[in-house]
Amino acid sequence: LPLTRAGTLGGHNVIAASCVHRPYGGRQCLCTICRHSSCQFIDTCTRGLAALSLDPNLKLSAATKTSGVLVNDVHSQLNTTRVGSVLRPETYDELINSVSSMIKQDLSISICGSRHAMGGQQFGEGTELVDLTALDKIIHLDREEKIVEVEAGITWPKLIAWLNLHAPELSIIQKQTGADELTLGGALAANIHGRGLSQRPIIENVESFAMLNAKGERINCSRAEESELFKLAIGGYGLFGIILSIKLRLTNRIKLERIVETRSVEGLVQTIEQRVSNGYVFGDLQYMTDSEDMDFMRQGVFSCYKPAAPDAEVAKLDHKLSEADWQNLYLLAHVDKGRAFKTYKDYYAQTNGQIYWYDHHQQSIYLKNQNQKLNQRLGYKFPSSLMISELYVPRSRLHAFMENIRLAARKQKMDIIYGTIRFIEKDEESFLAWAKEPYACIIFNLHVVHSTSGIEKAKFDFRRLIDEALQLGGSFYLTYHKWARKDQVLQAYPQFPDFLVKKKLHDPEIRFTSDWYRHYARMFL
Repeated sequence: LPLTRAGTLGGHNVIAASCVHRPYGGRQCLCTICRHSSCQFIDTCTRGLAALSLDPNLKLSAATKTSGVLVNDVHSQLNTTRVGSVLRPETYDELINSVSSMIKQDLSISICGSRHAMGGQQFGEGTELVDLTALDKIIHLDREEKIVEVEAGITWPKLIAWLNLHAPELSIIQKQTGADELTLGGALAANIHGRGLSQRPIIENVESFAMLNAKGERINCSRAEESELFKLAIGGYGLFGIILSIKLRLTNRIKLERIVETRSVEGLVQTIEQRVSNGYVFGDLQYMTDSEDMDFMRQGVFSCYKPAAPDAEVAKLDHKLSEADWQNLYLLAHVDKGRAFKTYKDYYAQTNGQIYWYDHHQQSIYLKNQNQKLNQRLGYKFPSSLMISELYVPRSRLHAFMENIRLAARKQKMDIIYGTIRFIEKDEESFLAWAKEPYACIIFNLHVVHSTSGIEKAKFDFRRLIDEALQLGGSFYLTYHKWARKDQVLQAYPQFPDFLVKKKLHDPEIRFTSDWYRHYARMFL
């Protein structure tokens, strides 16, 4: 490799070189951390370890800027990435053969599903992007064991519809909220959770999964077989292989009654404990986001769901918000938060006592391209979008956390569009567990302007939220952005350096990568 620069890194001699292995419109990288990214290669000659340093002076050639495929996440629209190509296999054979070919060519691979992750987990600059959304078949249903096997690219609505038709007595246990067209492979990659009042993350609902590892081998992962990979890949953000199929545990499909009230955050935890003891299974609180109101972050719409009688009549569409209603609420949440909360509260008050199916109540309308429409309607100078963050605190400290954030949000003028409080039980299985104890989960959706100053403000705001959670013994979810400081990551995830070591052990060539991984590799290695 032709030398481009020499120097020292952390007291060790280093060599920087241009990569001639697989040029991608100019200088490329053989670094075992980032692979084929537009960066320089730095190799520590005394340790034999790879470290990474992006060259801020590196200019992409015209060929680089025009070749490849531009992709982005569908929600925040803050992860524009140029990948080498996009592969959307329709069969396992096609996928396995393609991955085998990529390995022979020593190419790097990134993996995506519905592209909702906002932290760069599904894309890597210069990688070959494998889109799993065409692998969406139902493989097998074991009614007696209540286990369904599905391909990893299947979305929740397709699985629910299939179960309703072929096994109407069974239901999924939980899914993400806020959007439905999300893949189950993505759910495992982020170890998601839903609105359950006494549920653990989805790893608890997974019997096993089949995965294509870094050698291109198909392996089965469960608590008994390849158990370490089972714990690493669920919540491993696609870094340990391509999930092919999943055996997901199901539950009985029952009817639920929604109970709605407007209440304060103070005392919410005690209410939840009482509701759980009375058999309630789902619930959350949508808190007030109008910073000018005295009830800002102190009051919310509290909805809980309890089992209903088998012969109870399921709710009709009379009291269901249409997509147009949700669009109006979305607009109001930006321009008149007080009115938005009142509209939302009045609607939910009408649904008190309504009956829903266990699986259908977990589904919701997702407003596609709503940010672009809103930007045009309001005439924003810069594009903007919502960025989500999820913070965790011990339940006994929920009220203190909300009071602290209430002050910080007003001082920093955080533009909170909507937010939710949910609950999670301790995850005792996944390696990179985020639910380290029974937590209160507080979700913040902030309006982020896509200007230099807007992004810097967002970083500052989200770091403040994390600091407040950590100060009270809490944590934060890694999937939404890459703006946490190193000290914050280490405090919330002390096992993170070991996670990166495990990544290297199971994938020494860094076959599966992403901009999210590269970010943390630079931070820790």
